[in-house]
Amino acid sequence: MELPRLQQMAQELPHTYELAAALWKEDIRECRLLAGMLMPVERMGAELAEVWVEGMRFVEEAECTV
Repeated sequence: MELPRLQQMAQELPHTYELAAALWKEDIRECRLLAGMLMPVERMGAELAEVWVEGMRFVEEAECTV
């Protein structure tokens, strides 16, 4: 799936910790990209950020999460 489509989906979906965490756990590239877009900033603490960074396999995951 292309990035613009994921960005459009991110605008339409709720930005909740629960949804972002569930998508991240799917371990599918597109789900993880979307998870980074949906994670509320106030819920992304240092510990969670470290866990996510350690598990990132694609540059796009970091770009979408930042």
